[in-house]
Amino acid sequence: MSSAKKLFAKVCMLVAIMIALPMSVLAQSMISGNVKEAIGEPIIGATVVEKGNAKNAAVTDFDGNFKIKVASGKKLVISYIGMVTQEVAAKDGMVVTLEEDNTNLE
Repeated sequence: MSSAKKLFAKVCMLVAIMIALPMSVLAQSMISGNVKEAIGEPIIGATVVEKGNAKNAAVTDFDGNFKIKVASGKKLVISYIGMVTQEVAAKDGMVVTLEEDNTNLE
């Protein structure tokens, strides 16, 4: 096989792989946001997970900020102990306010 044919075969293989990649993987971007409680205080250690993909998760920092790589519009599940879990559409610069979960109080 000549070198031109080998090069052509490699280029064809590369194009085939690129076409086969799911578009959602290519469309992912870094989404940042903030999680706070009703009085405006940041929630430290809240969990932010892509719905349906538990391996893609983040935890809020000291200021309640998080960053997660996900396609815009995908759902994020935000939870923290003692708070009502929320499911929201991912968008950059989002601010999520969690309410206290009073259902388990006696």
